[in-house]
Amino acid sequence: MSTVFRAGKNARLRARCAPAGLTLGLVVTMLAGCANSKRPTVGPIEFVDATGAPISAVTTLAINQPVYMIATVSNDNDFLGVTWAVTCGAVGTGGSGGITTNTACGVASPSQTVSGPIPTYPSTGIITTYTAPSVIPKGGTATIYAHATSLPSAFSSVTFTIVDKQAASQR
Repeated sequence: MSTVFRAGKNARLRARCAPAGLTLGLVVTMLAGCANSKRPTVGPIEFVDATGAPISAVTTLAINQPVYMIATVSNDNDFLGVTWAVTCGAVGTGGSGGITTNTACGVASPSQTVSGPIPTYPSTGIITTYTAPSVIPKGGTATIYAHATSLPSAFSSVTFTIVDKQAASQR
C-alpha cells in the first residue's frame, strides 16, 4: 500500500485524497474518483442584492456606492472558494494569476468568500460587497476579479465605470 503514495507524478494528490489507515479497496475507490479531478474554473460574476436575490448586471457606480456580488468556482475540490481583487482600469490579465488589490480603486469585503450559488437558507461568507472609491480613479474605471483561491490564474472579472454622485443621479 505504501507504493500508492510514492509512485507517479500525482503522489501529492493521491496522498490528499487517500488518507492513511484506509483499506486497500476504499483507497482504490477514492483514487479512481481523484484521478478524474478537473482544474477549477470561475463562472461569471453575478450581481445580487444584500439578501442574495439576483439583480441586473451593474456597469456604472457612483463614488462610494456599494454593489453585492457572488462568484461560483466549479471543480473547487479543496473548497477554497473565491479571492476577490480590485484594480484601477479595464480588464487586464488579473495580475497574471497573482492577486493584487489597489484600495484606491475601491474595496471588496470580505476579500475571501466561499463559492456561490446562494443557498436557500441564510448564509454568510458567500456575498462580497464592492464599494467604489471615494474619488474617481485615474481612467474612470475599476475592475473586480474573482480568482479561484485554489488556482489564482482562473478568474472572472467585471469592470465598472466610476462617476460622481451627480452624474449617477442623472442616469
